[in-house]
Amino acid sequence: MNLLLWLWLGVWPGAGEIRLSISTSLPGQGKVHIAIFDDAASFDARQPMRFSKVATTPRTGPLSLSVPGLPAGRYAVAVFQDLNANGKLDTNAMGIPQEPYAFSRNPRAKWRAPDYEEAVFSYNGGNITQEIRLKSWSER
Repeated sequence: MNLLLWLWLGVWPGAGEIRLSISTSLPGQGKVHIAIFDDAASFDARQPMRFSKVATTPRTGPLSLSVPGLPAGRYAVAVFQDLNANGKLDTNAMGIPQEPYAFSRNPRAKWRAPDYEEAVFSYNGGNITQEIRLKSWSER
């Protein structure tokens, strides 16, 4: 590719990537919604995101996804498994999630969403992998 195309895509040749390995206890069901945030305000508001994607849940093994071209910085990942294909994380009347969810660094927050500092990791370029485990609220 030529230099103008690399600049337009926002990816530099040979740049590293953040690899996500997302495992779930409910393989083959629904879609996995993935969002990457680069600051606390966007993470808390759940928008705008640095990167987002919806992927099919694999029948076996973890979902593997590579995100190339992100600049060095601090990032947090939020993920949920949309079992009923309505495009949102379903909650009950008390606000308790009814579908599997997770965050980077797998924080142990149960009665509240984790804050940015609990989920954030540093990316200095190169290739790194974040392993994320989707769990239901009752599994936490």
